[in-house]
Amino acid sequence: MLDDIEFAIGDQIITLTPQGYLHPEYTGKKNANECQAGFVASKDGQYRLGRNFLRNFKVGLDFENNQIVLDAKPGFASIRKAGEKKEIIEYVHQSSSSLPAFL
Repeated sequence: MLDDIEFAIGDQIITLTPQGYLHPEYTGKKNANECQAGFVASKDGQYRLGRNFLRNFKVGLDFENNQIVLDAKPGFASIRKAGEKKEIIEYVHQSSSSLPAFL
């Protein structure tokens, strides 16, 4: 079992479950049971959060206040203020016909 990944953005702690940060490896083989992390460090040691991060959230763009608003997808991610107690994120396995396309 893999651990959740946590990181801070401003005063927010974002937690991703393995279901939120892993995706199938594109091996060309049907029904391959391999997966890989959806992000890696760049040459300068920074992480750029893109599609593999954003798929775990509903994203709102507030142009008037120059803000990005995230609403976590239950079972895949959570957001809390720094210093708040971490909640346990439960992932309930669904039948493959009802899983999102990226799983």
